[in-house]
Amino acid sequence: FSLLMAEMARIKKKPKLSLSAKTLERLVSLCPEGVRILVGYFSNQPVAGAVLVGKGRKIWYLHAATNEEGRKLGASYAMIAEIVQRLRGEDVEEMDFGGLGPDTPAFQGPNHFKKGFGGKTFSYIGEWETGKALPRLLGNFGVIKNRGLFG
Repeated sequence: FSLLMAEMARIKKKPKLSLSAKTLERLVSLCPEGVRILVGYFSNQPVAGAVLVGKGRKIWYLHAATNEEGRKLGASYAMIAEIVQRLRGEDVEEMDFGGLGPDTPAFQGPNHFKKGFGGKTFSYIGEWETGKALPRLLGNFGVIKNRGLFG
């Protein structure tokens, strides 16, 4: 999986996307029963992968990667179908895809992918206040104040 992440980071010219094998090993050692790493192959070559974290009824889709061949094949969609099938067999009821990048062109592809499965979208207070710092911070403060969380 770490090789897929490195390849995707190279393709997208975003080296911070990569995840080392050492980091994955540490994640697994910290949560031995709660980490799933799946890698999909085509012609004996890895094309897509995902790291899921969680135990019980809820799982978080932590990281995913697809290389050039995987992108051509639409392997990330097949990966989600496989994940859903496996999680249903484990009685998992919810998979959290993680956040969307509002108003951020760099997140247009991941947003489209995540929204394409018909799940529910939730907003969490404070989730994106670092995007456009002041407007988001003020907007989040307004939400908190309007909900009466400050008394």
